[in-house]
Amino acid sequence: MQTEKKKLNFGCGFDYRDGWVNVDMSSKGNEYDEKIKTDKAFNFDKFPYPFKDNTFDYIYANQVLEHLLYPEKCIKELIRICKKRAIIEIRVPHFADYQAFENPTHKKYFSLNSINHMLYGSKLVRKELELTQQFWLRWFAKLITASPYVWERFLRGLFPVVRGCKWVIRVEK
Repeated sequence: MQTEKKKLNFGCGFDYRDGWVNVDMSSKGNEYDEKIKTDKAFNFDKFPYPFKDNTFDYIYANQVLEHLLYPEKCIKELIRICKKRAIIEIRVPHFADYQAFENPTHKKYFSLNSINHMLYGSKLVRKELELTQQFWLRWFAKLITASPYVWERFLRGLFPVVRGCKWVIRVEK
């Protein structure tokens, strides 16, 4: 009999997921104080997090790290609360997307390779650039992801198509 995997929706916002542990920094929500549903609320910049070691099989963090003062410590803490071989999926806005700077609550900015400095012995399974909704440009994603430096350094002004970064990490302990 297979046991159900324990999943954490880290920084759930208004994306409450049944069967997951949904956490956010506040249950108040956005700047309009709209109430959000969480299972637990705590400050993501205070360590350690209120979970035991080796608790989760899967963590999903969508549009969270850019709001934190210490994203590298956050990832280290997420690795701590994961079981061995757990998966952490992270999405952040790319520094070249205008929305990264438009939101005054963003404290950090990321390129595709920023994750390379925050793996802490875990394995990067996949990294990719997420493009804007213009479907006809999606073919461009593989080319840009294959050479992110060239796009970030020289082509981002000509082709402002990247919205964010997606990283998938397998925890190694």
